[in-house]
Amino acid sequence: MQAGLPAITALPISSVQETWDGSVRGRVGKLITPDTLLFATGGLAIQRVSLSASCGTFALTPTSAPWCAVARDETHSKTMMGWTVGGGVERKLWGNWLARIDYRYADFGTFNQHFFTAGAFGDDQFDAHVKVKTHTATVGIAYKF
Repeated sequence: MQAGLPAITALPISSVQETWDGSVRGRVGKLITPDTLLFATGGLAIQRVSLSASCGTFALTPTSAPWCAVARDETHSKTMMGWTVGGGVERKLWGNWLARIDYRYADFGTFNQHFFTAGAFGDDQFDAHVKVKTHTATVGIAYKF
């Protein structure tokens, strides 16, 4: 920092949150032993995503300057559709009990959002471009009726 210039405080803060997701998938597989199924899965994925941004105007010391002209908070949510693929292994344990381990990748595209508007006290607006992708690994036990 150069002498004489104030420190910047109250920088903008942003976050991305997944609130729920789901999928409709098909599954194909091959028995690699009489009790073990190796499978691949794929289909349609859907997810609710929220983008949030906030910016404060307070200065911590007399020699610091706020980044934002006006205090602002915004959240924008969107339900996004995409595709998913994955695979795993399922094994019969005993009786009708099964155990499964699988992995799934999903791509929902890009969430583009404009935050804040220019005002009389300054221009703090910005555009967010968030690529929404997930990697999910699950372990489960099931009972076959």
